[in-house]
Amino acid sequence: SADLGHAKLQGTDLVGAEIHGANLSHAHMQGTTLWFVPMHGVSLWNTQMQGADLTEAKMQGTNLLGAQMHGANLWDAQMQGALLWGAEMQGANLGGAQISKDTDLSGTTFRGAAMKSGDETTMAQLRDFWDDVFADGSVPVPPEDRPSHWPAFEMDPIQFHTEWRKWQADPEGYTPPDPPED
Repeated sequence: SADLGHAKLQGTDLVGAEIHGANLSHAHMQGTTLWFVPMHGVSLWNTQMQGADLTEAKMQGTNLLGAQMHGANLWDAQMQGALLWGAEMQGANLGGAQISKDTDLSGTTFRGAAMKSGDETTMAQLRDFWDDVFADGSVPVPPEDRPSHWPAFEMDPIQFHTEWRKWQADPEGYTPPDPPED
């Protein structure tokens, strides 16, 4: 329950830290590493987290109101019940991240973000953002609902990253690759 509001933690390695209930509002955490960190009930309100690595972070019930998370890595992050109202997650990697029906996404921006291996609940919650997000065949979306810029097959991580970057560079002109021949 530490009060670290307005703290300057850019580039800090917080792997293994336990920050349950802490106040990190308005903190500067650009490039901070928070792998596997349990952050239940943490306030990250208006926190600067551009490029932060939140791989497998446990952020259930976390307040991310207005957080700046451009380019953050949220691979397998647990965000069920998080308050993401107004969070800016442009270019974030949301591969395997999990959100629930009670995750508040009001005013959140995901332009240029990527989603790989998403579960059905998460993809349903992100439905309004599909045109702004890149995904492949690893996400459970019926073919008739799949946005035209999403490749219909599952790509290996290198190809996925390459295609995601191509789409980010030219969303209007991007054409997904054909599936590989068997």
